[in-house]
Amino acid sequence: MLKRYYKHRWLKLLLILAIFDVCIYLWWTGNQKERQFDSIIQNAEKEFKVEFALIKAVIWHESRFNEKAIGKAGEIGLMQLMELAAFEWADKKK
Repeated sequence: MLKRYYKHRWLKLLLILAIFDVCIYLWWTGNQKERQFDSIIQNAEKEFKVEFALIKAVIWHESRFNEKAIGKAGEIGLMQLMELAAFEWADKKK
């Protein structure tokens, strides 16, 4: 009976550790995805004189840092710009 108790105890401990491990992994990969755009955001911050945190917050809200995101109304990219607005901005940058 005592062996069975310890066996179940070890299984519970392993399950808890596995769940903890998955949570850490998801947190880590989420942070990595978010950080990969920091240099681009810093360049935009300097160029447009907008706070880094504000740009990052808009990107998080609009696309959750998915550069391939496409919205229901046709918005594209990290900040979910409409296609026409994106093209107009690109033309002005040339």
